[in-house]
Amino acid sequence: MLTLYTALMCGLVGTFAAGFAYVRSNQFVLGEDTRPERHRLWDPLGFAAIGGLFGFVVGVVFTLWLAGANPIVPIAASVGGTLGGIASIGAIVTWKRYRALPRDPALAGPRRELEFELRLPAGHAADAPLPQSGVMGYGVVHATDAVLAPPVAGAEGRIVVPGRVRLRFAVANRLLSILDGRNCWVNFEIVLPAEPTVGDAWTEWFAPCNPDPRVPPEQDYQLRVRVQPARGR
Repeated sequence: MLTLYTALMCGLVGTFAAGFAYVRSNQFVLGEDTRPERHRLWDPLGFAAIGGLFGFVVGVVFTLWLAGANPIVPIAASVGGTLGGIASIGAIVTWKRYRALPRDPALAGPRRELEFELRLPAGHAADAPLPQSGVMGYGVVHATDAVLAPPVAGAEGRIVVPGRVRLRFAVANRLLSILDGRNCWVNFEIVLPAEPTVGDAWTEWFAPCNPDPRVPPEQDYQLRVRVQPARGR
C-alpha cells in the first residue's frame, strides 16, 4: 500500500509542478501564460497530465528501490525526485526555447545609450504620481530597462523626467515605453539610424504614438532624445 500511496501523492505533486513549470516557462519566453495558437485549457492540462504520470512512475520506482527503509525515506526521495526531475526538464526546455527565439542584430562599435527627457502633461501636479520605470524593446530577448532620474522643472512650468537606456540592437525604429503614475504605458517610436552616431544635439519634442484622446497633443506627454556614449562598463 505504501507504494500506491506514494505514487499517487507524487502524481499529484507532479501534476501541480508541471502546470507551474509550464506557465512560468511561457511567461519567461513569451510573456504569456499559454503557448500561442494552442488551446488555453487543454494545452496546460496536457503538460500537467504528463507531470502527473512522471510523478506516479517516480513514486513507484523509488518506493520499490528503497523498500524496507523507514517509510519517510522513500516518500521524501520520491517527492524530491519528482520535483527535481520536473524542474530539470523544465529548465532545459525553457533554455532551448529561449535560445531559439529570433534576435535582432547586435549594435556594432562602441557602446551607446539613448538619453531622453520626458516632459509631463501640462498641469501635472507636483505631488501627483510620477513615472517610475521604462523599457525599450519587447520580449525577454529585446527588452532593455530604462533608468529614470528625479524630475526637474522644465520650460513653461512643465515637469521633465530625465532618463537613459542602453542601445543594444541595430534596428531602424525603436519603441520606448514609459509607465506613468497611473500605471498606463506611454509609448514613443524612436526613429534613428540602425547604427546611430553619438551627438550632443537634442531632437525636437515629439508626441507619443498612443496619445491620450482626452488631452490636446501640445499638452500631452512629449519626449526628446539624443545618443550619447554609454556610461560605465
